[in-house]
Amino acid sequence: MVSMTSQKGAIEQLKESIRALPANAPEAIVGTRFVPALLEALGFSSSEMCPEFDTGNGSVDHAARHNTGTDRFIETRQNPYLYVEVKGQNINLTEQHPHYTRTLYSGPKNSDRWLSSEILK
Repeated sequence: MVSMTSQKGAIEQLKESIRALPANAPEAIVGTRFVPALLEALGFSSSEMCPEFDTGNGSVDHAARHNTGTDRFIETRQNPYLYVEVKGQNINLTEQHPHYTRTLYSGPKNSDRWLSSEILK
């Protein structure tokens, strides 16, 4: 469990990672600089995050799950709690825009846990 002090620190780090993104940051930069800070702010440690996660029906940019006992998610890659599909700041995720439609329908099939997230501007 994450303490309130460390969670506040993670939120401040998240804010800083947003401010530090270059204008029109491409997907690769958002994925390496913003997403780890986002997952930490949500209470996941580095051993509870897995980039380029294979869902069995395609892959997502990141997945996360809390470790249980000796089961470390980064090692077992089983039963993620959260999928994160990353998009660069140049992608328009306004409803009905072609980028939105392509993003929404290109995620893992048959998954009720898939998350499409618009990058904060």
